[in-house]
Amino acid sequence: MEENQIRELVEGIKQGNQQAFEALYQLSSKSVYFICLSFLGNEEDAKDVMQDTYMTAYREIYSLNDTAKFVPWVNQIAVNKCRNIVIKKTPVIMDIDNIDNQQLEENENFLPEEYISQKEKRKLVMDIMRERLSDIQYQ
Repeated sequence: MEENQIRELVEGIKQGNQQAFEALYQLSSKSVYFICLSFLGNEEDAKDVMQDTYMTAYREIYSLNDTAKFVPWVNQIAVNKCRNIVIKKTPVIMDIDNIDNQQLEENENFLPEEYISQKEKRKLVMDIMRERLSDIQYQ
């Protein structure tokens, strides 16, 4: 589809033409879907983000200055939404060795007695956590 046709469709959407949006959806949906799938690696998540992408595009169509650039614009919306999801789902890996437990241990007067008496159990749990985190990091 050439730029003039895309321009006309975008202008039609701005005037409330639902068929124009459907035509643009048909034009761009494959690229948006594959962007979402490549980022998220899950078909259901990709479909959800794709739906959210087109809802945002429909809502924000008035902010699109160069109407001929609809396809790259909607693709960028999809990329941004996927990035946000990936960032939210990415676990924060903390360096357990540097966690500031020293302050707690130095000031044992303020710690519950069980916490102090189970120091060996805590050490064992921390060792297991370190081992699991290192396994996750190398997968």
